[in-house]
Amino acid sequence: MKQYYFLVLLLTTTLVTAQEIVINEIQAKNLSTYKNPKTGEYSDWIELKNTTSSSIDLSGYFLTDDKENLKKWTIPSGTKILANGFLLIIADNTNSGLSTNFKLSTTGEEIILSKKDGSEIHKIEYPLIQNDVSYGRLVDGSYSFMNKPTPSSENTDSSAFTLLDSDIKINIPTGLYSANQTIEITKKGEGKLYYTLNGTKPSLSSILYSGPITIDKNTVLKTIVIKSLTEYSSIENRSYIIGATHNLPVVLLTSDNSYLNSNKKEVIDGRVQFNFIEKDGTVAINQYANFRESGRTSRNQPQLNGKVEADGVYGDDDFDYKMYPNKKTDEFESFLLRNASQDWSETHMRDAFIARLLGQNNLADFPFEGYRPAVLYVNAKYQGIINVREDDDNDYVKHNYDLKKGEFKKNGRDWIPYTFTTDREKFDKILNFNDHVNAQFLISYAELNEYGFGSWKDLSGKTAHENHYFMHDYDATFGLLGEDHVPLTGSMPVSSIIPSEMKAHEAYKTEAIQFISATINHIYNKDRAITILNKMEEELESEIPAHAIINSKLAVDQGYNKYNKPPFANLTEWKNNVEALRKDIKGRFDSTIFNRIKNEYSLEDPILVTYESSDITKGIIRVHNVKSVKETFTGTYFKNIPIHFSAEALPGYKFVRWEGDFTSTDLNISPVFSTNSRIKAVFEPVTSSPTNLVINEVQGKNDTTIADEKGEFDDWIEIYNPNDKPVNLAGYYVSDNPSEPLKWKIPNTNVSKTTIKAKGFLLLWADKDVDQGENHLGFKLKGTDQVILTAPDATKKIQEISFTAIDTDFSYGAKVDASTEYVVFTKPTPGVSNNSVLSTEDFEGITSKIEIYPNPTIDVITIKGISEKLNWKLYDITGKKIRKGIKKVIQLNDLEKGLYVLIINDKTSLKVLKK
Repeated sequence: MKQYYFLVLLLTTTLVTAQEIVINEIQAKNLSTYKNPKTGEYSDWIELKNTTSSSIDLSGYFLTDDKENLKKWTIPSGTKILANGFLLIIADNTNSGLSTNFKLSTTGEEIILSKKDGSEIHKIEYPLIQNDVSYGRLVDGSYSFMNKPTPSSENTDSSAFTLLDSDIKINIPTGLYSANQTIEITKKGEGKLYYTLNGTKPSLSSILYSGPITIDKNTVLKTIVIKSLTEYSSIENRSYIIGATHNLPVVLLTSDNSYLNSNKKEVIDGRVQFNFIEKDGTVAINQYANFRESGRTSRNQPQLNGKVEADGVYGDDDFDYKMYPNKKTDEFESFLLRNASQDWSETHMRDAFIARLLGQNNLADFPFEGYRPAVLYVNAKYQGIINVREDDDNDYVKHNYDLKKGEFKKNGRDWIPYTFTTDREKFDKILNFNDHVNAQFLISYAELNEYGFGSWKDLSGKTAHENHYFMHDYDATFGLLGEDHVPLTGSMPVSSIIPSEMKAHEAYKTEAIQFISATINHIYNKDRAITILNKMEEELESEIPAHAIINSKLAVDQGYNKYNKPPFANLTEWKNNVEALRKDIKGRFDSTIFNRIKNEYSLEDPILVTYESSDITKGIIRVHNVKSVKETFTGTYFKNIPIHFSAEALPGYKFVRWEGDFTSTDLNISPVFSTNSRIKAVFEPVTSSPTNLVINEVQGKNDTTIADEKGEFDDWIEIYNPNDKPVNLAGYYVSDNPSEPLKWKIPNTNVSKTTIKAKGFLLLWADKDVDQGENHLGFKLKGTDQVILTAPDATKKIQEISFTAIDTDFSYGAKVDASTEYVVFTKPTPGVSNNSVLSTEDFEGITSKIEIYPNPTIDVITIKGISEKLNWKLYDITGKKIRKGIKKVIQLNDLEKGLYVLIINDKTSLKVLKK
C-alpha cells in the first residue's frame, strides 16, 4: 500500500466582482468539529461571509464544485446573509434546504459562488485537507489551513498553520516482533523530530529525536516534525507488539487521537494506521484510514466496535485485499470491526455462525456478510477477538453488486415492500424468490428475536431483481435475548416457514416447500451446521483465555452496569456457552421434520431423490439453485411436486445430458416424481480451441482514449487473432490475478459480440459492467496489473503479461502486433493495429516552443518556453514513470545513464538523454 504525505500548497482566491460576499471557510473532512443540528451528522460545510454593513439576499445564487456547471446548486429562495454575518451551508449531497447536492472532496477542488445570472462572485481552490481541519480566510485576505475551525463565526488567524511535507521515514514498520526492536527515524526539510512512546500526541515538549530508540515492550510510537508553533508535519504512527503469538490474524489500530468516554472506554475517531496481518505473518493491509464508532448495543460493550474506512486523502481510497475466502470481492472501501454485540458475553460468534452457515462454499448464492475473526490491538493494547465483518451499509451493496452511488437505495431493516403478483416472471423482476423464502425460514430456524435482515432497491436495473435482502445482525438468535440465554426446547416450528402471502397460492407454496427441502438437505442440515460450529470453536479456542481476561478487566474498569451480563471469565465458561449453543442447533430438526411440513401444508408423502454427477470434478448439480457438493446425494423432497434441477459444468467441461428416471439434454429440468427416484448429470471435457491468440494491448487508466457503447471511458483489453479464420472467444477465461486465472469466463450468449475476425482485434471492457454485454468483464484493471488469457479447457494458459505504473490514457502493448516485445504507448490504438504507433521507446517529440536544456545532460535539465501552469512526468525507456513535478528545474544526477521521455502537461513529449 502506498503511503501519502500531505503537501502544502500556496493557493490564491479569485475575485470576479467586488468582494461583498466571500467563501470564508470550508471543511471537507468533518469527523468531530460541527454536528448538523437537523441530522445529528458530522457533514462537510461551506461558510459564506458578508463583508458589508447591509443584509444581502442570496435567493437564486449558485454554489458549485464543478467549474463546468456553475449552476449546480441553487441557494433557496428567502435566504439572506446579515450585515457582517455568516451563512453556513451543509455540503452533504442531500439537496434539502441549506444543504447542497454535492459533497466536498478531501483531495482538493474549486468552490465557486455565482450570482443569479451565472457570473462568478468568488471562488477558492483548496488543497488536500486533513480530518477536522478547515481551510479559511485570514485577516489579510489570504487562505490557510486552520486547526480550530470556526463555523458561523469569525476565523482566528492564530489557528492558521502550515503543514510540512517532511517525508518521515521509520525503519521498522508496525507489526508483531519476537524480540526487541531498534527504531531509526529520518526526515527531509526543515524542523526537528519529536516523538512519544506513551500514545500521546507529540509536541515541542515531547522527546527530541537524537538517535536510535529501543522498543522492548508493546509500544505506540508517534513522530512529528515541528519547525515552529504554526509549522509542523502530519503525525507518523507505529505500533510495536513484542513477544506475542496468536493463531488468528491480527488487526492493529494506531490512532492520531483517542480519549476515554464517560464509561472510561477508549474511543478513537479519525485517522488511524490500519494493519491486517495474516496468521503466517504476511502484512496484507498497511495503510492510513479513518475509524469511527458504530453500532447501538455493540457501542455500549467495553470492547471496541466501529468501522475502518479507506480514504483517498491518505493515498488509497480502498483496501486492495481479498479479505473473505467465500467472497469474490478483492477491493473494499470499509471493514466493520464487530465485538459480537449481544453475544459478546456468551460465545462471541452467533452472528458469525449464521454468516458461515449461509455463505460457506456459496451453496445457494444467498446474500451474506463476510466474516474473519482476528485479534485486536488498539494503540498497542490487547483487546481480544474482534470480528472483521462487512456492514449492512452502502459499501456492502457496492462491494457485492458492483453498483455505484446513486444506483441503489437502502430500505432499512424490514421486509421488501412489494405488491404480490402471481405472475412468476414479474415476481422475479421484483425480488429473488429463494431469498424471500429463506429470510422467512431463518426466523424460525434461528429463533430470531429481532430483525436480522433488511433490504435495498436497485435503481440501475443492472441486477436481476429490483429488490434485494441483506443479512445482518444475527447475534440475538438461538435463545439469546439481550444477554440472557434461554435454552430452546422442542424442534423448530414449521407453521411460519413460508411467507404468508405464498401460502394461498399453490404454485408458490409448493415451489417454496421444495426449495426449503433443498436447504434442509444441503445448508441447514444438522451435520453441516455442527461441523461449521465445531470449526469456529476450534478456530477461536486458543485465544479465548486471554480474550476472557482482558474483556473481564475492561468490563470492571468501565463500571459494567447491572442491566448487562458480565462476559465469560475463562475458557471453561466459554466452552459451556458454546455447548449450549450447539445443543440448541442440534435440536432444530428432528426425524419428523418433513412429516410435520407435510401435515402443515397439506402435501403428499416425502420421497427420497438421489442425484448424481458423472464426475464431481467436471460438474455439479443444483436443486432449486442450492448446490450439491457431493458426487452422489440422496435428499428428502415431496412427491408429485416439480423439483428444479440444473447442471453446472466446471471450467474446462460441458454438460451433455441427464440420465436415469428422467432424461433430457436441457441444462434446467423440473421433473415430477411419485416414488423414490434417481437421476444423473453427465459432463465431458470441452473441445480444443485456438491457443495462439494474443493480448495485444491493455489500458488500465482510460479517461479520454475511447468510450464503450454506453459512452463510458473504462479499462480495456485488446485481443488480436493472428489466425486465418475467425475465433469465438466464448468459453475463454480472462483474469487480472495469476492466482485466480479463471476469474472471468466469456459467456456464449452472443457470437457477434465475442467473435474476432481473422487478423482482427476485439476489445474486452474491464469495467465490472457485465450487464452491458458479453465483452464486458467482471473485474477492473489498475495502472499496475496483470492480464491472463486461458483457453476454454481451463488449463492451457495462452498468455500472461504484466505492467507497472502506466499513466492515465497511456497503454501497454506489443510493439508490433503479436510481438513478444511490449512497450508503453503514449497514443493507444484500441481495436486497430499497433504497428504504426510510436511508443515512449521511439518517440521523437512533438514540435513545440517548449525546450529543455542542456540535452544531453549530466545532472540537471531546465524547461523553458512554457508560460502556463507546469506539470511534468518523466518515464524510463520501458515506460515506467520515474518521477513527476511542477518545477522547471529537474535534478537527474541520481538516474542511470540512458534515454528518458519527458511528458509536459500531458501534451508535449521530449527525449532526454542522460550521459
